Amino acid sequence: MSDPLTSPNLYELHGQHLRVTYSTTSFDGTARLDYKDAHQSLHFMGDQIRQLDTEIGTLVTVTTFKTIDTGSKSFSLLLPHVNLGSSHQEHSSRRNFNQSVLLTHSRSQQRRKGSVFSDAPQRRC
Repeated sequence: MSDPLTSPNLYELHGQHLRVTYSTTSFDGTARLDYKDAHQSLHFMGDQIRQLDTEIGTLVTVTTFKTIDTGSKSFSLLLPHVNLGSSHQEHSSRRNFNQSVLLTHSRSQQRRKGSVFSDAPQRRC
């Protein structure tokens, strides 16, 4: 019988002006994500973290900024399937790999006071 395979439960990512720590679980059983860039330091937990399992890995997304009139900004990272090997191995279970992240900006569709949304051409008289 083969040994069970071990999946990571902690991811530490860093790059130019960005540091992210993501834990798939914590003492209370919820996921945690800490995000720090050159301008802000944010902490997310539980349902503030959206996860989508795909064939190539897990897409993890958090909303880093949100307003009614200007839209929102999100941070996403795709965590590839990583096999740390057998849970009985003696050596460290740390693995290094390259990772890309996505920063997205969504414009709000909310109507502002005094705004006119129309497909008709505007004419001035």
